[in-house]
Amino acid sequence: KEIKFLKDCVESKTKSNIELAEKFIDDEGKEGEYLKLLSKTIPSIKIKYAIEYLWEVEATEMTQLKNGDTKNIICNDYWDYFFDGDDNDDMMATFGGNMVAGYHEDDENQVAQEQMVGFYWRLSDIPDGYKTVMIDVEIYCPQIEFYIQFFDIKMSRSGDNNDGTGNTGHTSLFPIGALANYDTFTWRVIMKPSLVEPQQQ
Repeated sequence: KEIKFLKDCVESKTKSNIELAEKFIDDEGKEGEYLKLLSKTIPSIKIKYAIEYLWEVEATEMTQLKNGDTKNIICNDYWDYFFDGDDNDDMMATFGGNMVAGYHEDDENQVAQEQMVGFYWRLSDIPDGYKTVMIDVEIYCPQIEFYIQFFDIKMSRSGDNNDGTGNTGHTSLFPIGALANYDTFTWRVIMKPSLVEPQQQ
């Protein structure tokens, strides 16, 4: 999206913005000069395209969570990721997000502590012919300036743990008291998935 913005929306009399954008991604949506050079210089590197998804948790849901009426809020929107950089459904994976609270309140080590808020994501769909996705995820909550990263998470819908998990995340990110002053809440989720070729599994 950033490369597309640089190419299509930034104005330059010399068209230098277009030239720069195409050094990353060419007209056909493939790796440009810079990315090819990076791959050649560091053969082990894996180039992934990051997409940021925005989730605004509504006031009603926030009240239910803070009052203990629910432990789980499900994002109503699905997050689609196109591995070929185009809107090609055949190369699309779909993810979803959940905000949770108090998942460990019955744990004897957590009873005396404040309820914790967490976030986990799930893999809802994967392109045909593939079983596994490797994914890096960044989570940012701007209202409380919370940030965390997860790397090299193996995910799958096959039901076989060797292929990966169907959902993952962390149920204890920050105390629920951090939400006290907010009627709504924002999650900014940046996902960088890559498909694992069947012969590599």
